[in-house]
Amino acid sequence: MKLAPPRLLPAVVVLLTLLLRPGASSAQTDYLPDNSAWNGTSELANLATGLQLPIQLATRLDYDELDDKTVLILLYPRSEIDARKLHEFLRRGGKALIADDFGSAAPLLAQLGIKRHTAFIRARHRYADNPHLPIALPTRRGHPLTRGLRAVTTNHPAYFESALPTLLGFAGGRQQILVAGAVGKGRFVALSDPSVLINAMLRFKGNLTLATNILSQLGEGRSRGLLLTGHFQQGGLLPADEAKQRRAARAVNKLLHRVNDFALTAPMMRALAFVFGGLVLGAFLLVLPMPRRDLDGRWLRPGAQLLRLDPSGFAATQLREEVEQQLGEALDAPGPVSAIHPNWITERIRERFGAEASETCRKLLAALRHVPYAPDAGALGGTSRRELATLYELARELFLQLESERTLPSLSQATGERSAIDGHGR
Repeated sequence: MKLAPPRLLPAVVVLLTLLLRPGASSAQTDYLPDNSAWNGTSELANLATGLQLPIQLATRLDYDELDDKTVLILLYPRSEIDARKLHEFLRRGGKALIADDFGSAAPLLAQLGIKRHTAFIRARHRYADNPHLPIALPTRRGHPLTRGLRAVTTNHPAYFESALPTLLGFAGGRQQILVAGAVGKGRFVALSDPSVLINAMLRFKGNLTLATNILSQLGEGRSRGLLLTGHFQQGGLLPADEAKQRRAARAVNKLLHRVNDFALTAPMMRALAFVFGGLVLGAFLLVLPMPRRDLDGRWLRPGAQLLRLDPSGFAATQLREEVEQQLGEALDAPGPVSAIHPNWITERIRERFGAEASETCRKLLAALRHVPYAPDAGALGGTSRRELATLYELARELFLQLESERTLPSLSQATGERSAIDGHGR
């Protein structure tokens, strides 16, 4: 948000009120680390230096220069960030602070499962009863980001809505100010009021504590903070994924070693001839007419293999775990799928894979609500054969719509030793 300067008045509340009044401030100096005025972030930069994370201001985001020693700090960006590239940066182990209320970070936040709102703030307390200075309260005091934190004074903030746990917020946590999540190996912190971090607002003890916690958590194992604010340019490609390159190199070396070990020596030629002869014989047997059991309609019905399984409940439990793992990978979910609201999941499926896949996912999640997790599967009883057949068919249909390479386990494997063949329907 664009900030306006205070006048030097004895009452702090008057000073803070004037922060919100449109005035002579230039947006070109807001949030700059070399600006020691009320609207700069020189205090934040000094704090970061003391925590061994010196902040460097950048006017261009070069993705090919981002490495695992950099913390990306986005304060009220006015240029829209390439959400796909930044998401990949996080997935590879990057760390980022995204602090934005009315800037251009909305698409990036949406990519992380966060929706931003600018509606009325339902705060229980406001500084000096000023309607523009609502006080946010921590909801998880044991979290590293809220350690030692009692309250944070905000300045005309926006708020978030997401499936992530609320760390700091209003209305009992329903209006989120601070959330944190993971993408692959990376971590991010999202703050809905960047002005919390300017020099004037760091005079509040709670705000200073919050800034210290954020820099300490994101700065662990990092050597610099790269700050971008306002308008900036973007370019470049992320460096090649070294982990993937190493895995590919190992696979090639392993293949070369195998080729070297099994060179076409005389014994190897004889072995190949034997294998080739076996393949020819097998192909010949396949074309011969073979006796087979008569088919009736029940063997063609979906999930017919389940008609002879004793429904212990463990097959459905394993299927549930497989579905949740696949959805988490397909959506780059910010946390366990079981902890995320189904509406968020189906909406992300609709955006990425279409309405048909979203509808299949909705039906499957609704059916899975009655399936217990592994520790409770035996105690809570089994799943009927008909229900298990429905779950299996919905999961298979969803995997196809997601174009997944994953294959479902066979139903006999899913039930394992707990399945019994009885040959009778329920």
